[in-house]
Amino acid sequence: MDSLKWGLLVILVNLINQILIVPFFLTYFDKEVYSLWLVMVAFILLIRTINLGQLNYSSNLINIEYFKGEKVDEFINSAFGANIVLVTLQLLVGFILSVPQVFSAISGFEIGFLVNNDFTLIFILLLISRLLNQIFSLFYLRLLEPLNLISKRIKYDGIRELLEVCIIITAIVVFQDLLPIALAILGYNLVFTGFTYIKVRENISRINGDIKIEFKQSIAIIKNSTTLFLSFCSDKLYENGLNIFITALYNPILLPLFSSTRTMTNLSLKFATVISEPLMPDLQKNYSQKDDVNLINGLKYYWKLTFLPIYVLLLLLLPIVEFLFNLWTKNKLDFSLDLFLWMYISVYFLNYSSVLTQFFRRTNFAKQLIGYSVTKTITVIGFLYLLAYLKDLAMAGLAMFVGEFISCLILLFQIYRFKGFVFLQKIWYYFFMSTVLSVFAILFLFFKNYIVFYISSIIVLIYHVWNHFPFKKNLHFNSK
Repeated sequence: MDSLKWGLLVILVNLINQILIVPFFLTYFDKEVYSLWLVMVAFILLIRTINLGQLNYSSNLINIEYFKGEKVDEFINSAFGANIVLVTLQLLVGFILSVPQVFSAISGFEIGFLVNNDFTLIFILLLISRLLNQIFSLFYLRLLEPLNLISKRIKYDGIRELLEVCIIITAIVVFQDLLPIALAILGYNLVFTGFTYIKVRENISRINGDIKIEFKQSIAIIKNSTTLFLSFCSDKLYENGLNIFITALYNPILLPLFSSTRTMTNLSLKFATVISEPLMPDLQKNYSQKDDVNLINGLKYYWKLTFLPIYVLLLLLLPIVEFLFNLWTKNKLDFSLDLFLWMYISVYFLNYSSVLTQFFRRTNFAKQLIGYSVTKTITVIGFLYLLAYLKDLAMAGLAMFVGEFISCLILLFQIYRFKGFVFLQKIWYYFFMSTVLSVFAILFLFFKNYIVFYISSIIVLIYHVWNHFPFKKNLHFNSK
């Protein structure tokens, strides 16, 4: 329950962050400066990917071995060394990208615009703060998980994000300049990381006392995490790199519309994170103990709790979504219903696949994900290039939907190869329901018939509720 409570705080903070940051930036900065901020953040998140595979591989290995009753000191020490090597590489890549001529050639922003806006210094400050946060949150705090202290990890992540949102918004209003905002973010992360380290070091000393780095073993850890790294590269190129492709293929000024619409549609996934994150240690344990029954039940538990809210939310939002979007963005962006709907139905399949991909990564079976990740990224970027000549931003939403759908099919095939047909039979239902409801939404896109869309969607949802919730059995019992 503590994990769920603090998980809800993290989601609430994420909602506040994504809801408030957009209007504040649009109020105090023009669209081109805001676009620059978004692209800088996207590049830094891509740089973080360099170490993401190793961080997850090492943490997963420590958790799984600990659950088996093995000593994990050697794995922890090897991971510390791997972090030193990869953070050095991340900084090197970041410094190269911070050169205005390099950044301009990739992103399409003019060199003069970058220089006038202190791009290099802002980029380096943001890079350092995000790398510090990555190491501390995704490795050091995850050492609490095998000690059954995941709620404490989630708590500190939630508090950190809440305070950071407050600092960013305050800096936007007070300074109205990107450089002081970046300085405030770095200063805050240094202070909070030091404070949290003091709070949790006693707990973590229970699992690892002395740090003795052996770089030979650290290099082995990096090599073993290569597959996971490649999978994350592909995923993050899709997740964060699309902002870069939008500026290059369309127009930098259109990026705030694309990013804001994507933020709005992804809000429906935030509740899902509350469910999936605390669930992962149990799924790791089920996997390590070869308990397929509870593994399937855990996956179904996630879908059962996340499926209905996402679809019902669309039905509630559709009549008023344009009004809400314009209110949220201060009427500074031109809402596109087609872009919104294509993005929203892509979330259907992203929600279905997210718990499966998270499970594969948490058990270090990244090979099963490479086909999924690469297919999604290549499909989306390929469609972006093919449809860019239309100069219709809604086509970016279509590209995302096609990528999510096709990659889900690849993922189901990988599950069939990994766990067999019986396992696949027991988890395919929610993919089928997502497909049916997405067909209804696509038909609505073409015909704009609200009545047919609502009636057909509600009938399917009633069928789902009737067949998958326990009150059906209770009614049957009471009728006897």
